[in-house]
Amino acid sequence: MSGIAKWSLKRRIFVTGLLVVGGFLLLAGIALEQAFRSSAEQARHDRLQSRLYVLMGMTEVEQNGAVALPDTLPDPELALPQSGSYANISGVDGTLLWQSLSSSDSTPEYPVDLAPGTITQFTITNLGIESITLSLSVIWELGGQQEAGLIFQAGESTSRVNGEVRTFRNTLQKWLGSAGIILLILQLLVLNWVIRPLRKVSEELHEVEAGEREKLSAEYPQEILQLSNHLNNLLKTNRSRLQRYRNSLSDLAHSLKTPLASARLTIESKQNNDSDVLEQLDHINTMINYQLQRASTSGRSPLTTSVAIEPAVKRVTKSLLKVFHDKGLQIDIDIAPDCQFKGDAGDLIEILGNLCENACKWAQTTIRISARKIETGPTAKIASVRFKIEDDGPGIPVTSRKEVFTRGMRADSRQPGQGIGLATVHEMVVEVYGGAIKITDSELGGAAISITI
Repeated sequence: MSGIAKWSLKRRIFVTGLLVVGGFLLLAGIALEQAFRSSAEQARHDRLQSRLYVLMGMTEVEQNGAVALPDTLPDPELALPQSGSYANISGVDGTLLWQSLSSSDSTPEYPVDLAPGTITQFTITNLGIESITLSLSVIWELGGQQEAGLIFQAGESTSRVNGEVRTFRNTLQKWLGSAGIILLILQLLVLNWVIRPLRKVSEELHEVEAGEREKLSAEYPQEILQLSNHLNNLLKTNRSRLQRYRNSLSDLAHSLKTPLASARLTIESKQNNDSDVLEQLDHINTMINYQLQRASTSGRSPLTTSVAIEPAVKRVTKSLLKVFHDKGLQIDIDIAPDCQFKGDAGDLIEILGNLCENACKWAQTTIRISARKIETGPTAKIASVRFKIEDDGPGIPVTSRKEVFTRGMRADSRQPGQGIGLATVHEMVVEVYGGAIKITDSELGGAAISITI
């Protein structure tokens, strides 16, 4: 049952329709064949009964009990040997008085103990051939109050009716088979037409997931339109809730940073040499920044639109070149046009900002930023993106490449900072987005940080 449970709607409807159409055509074929057989058997009975009456009307009985019939009978089948139709007249003692030319090669035994005036049907097998026979016993008046008991027999081979039924069955199978194929083709056409709105919903949801559209269209049948509206409301609510979270965190940051800055200025203005208090204030400020960065990370969501990477990189580098203008840095950007970040734009800016700022601190003259789209598998619907930020600085020692991702740990204390930039990037990339981050040596001579999301 687990395999059937995974069947698509189209497959379920098609298989159900196939069973229904096949079952209906089978039952219809059986019913039609039985009806045709009954009709053919009734026609045979009527035909044999008419033959009996014709024989009685053409029979002349002499005083000695002998019977005479014309040489030419109205039924030509009775004159053809092995035609499958036969007739005869016998006495009540079983003596054969007359038989048709078609039955001259056989003398089957017929029942003689029949009630006068009653037509009786029998099944007789003679020479391996099964026949249906009607018998009618009569009392024939000869005149002068003399009577003769006669039995009229008329029969027909069952092969005739069986052949008619077989021909009808073959014709019926062709027509019903053709009708079944046509019905299945029509069912597929109707099924594709009915399933088309559902397929469109699936395609548009994939486009929403890939960031190619913001909401579903409203061009759906009434039954699916309500689902489309609910999904659009869900998309809108998700974006609104995310924006409220980010706004709240931003407000919190301003609310906390202002009192901390005021407290620091107060302490410094009083020329308090208590360095421990200032150090604790710096630590609190660092922790607030770190936690706010963590909390404001949106992460990947099926409802999140994709973000173009190149504009974000240019925005970050433009700001950093102003901050580090005294170093005269050169930043080379090599971003593939099809690179898209499947996540929140703020998260992308946060990741790029920390990595690029770290590169600007340590670079001598040159920084290189590149991004490429990579396929994660033959059936992957969303490809991964690999960022690479390189510099020509002193690099990061192999022994320190794991430690720099730990909050508060710094590979070198010659540059200012709190040691949370790379830790924040590591958490966002690995824990939030399920990606990977790796530090290697750059061709420029410094460090190369590669990120795959």
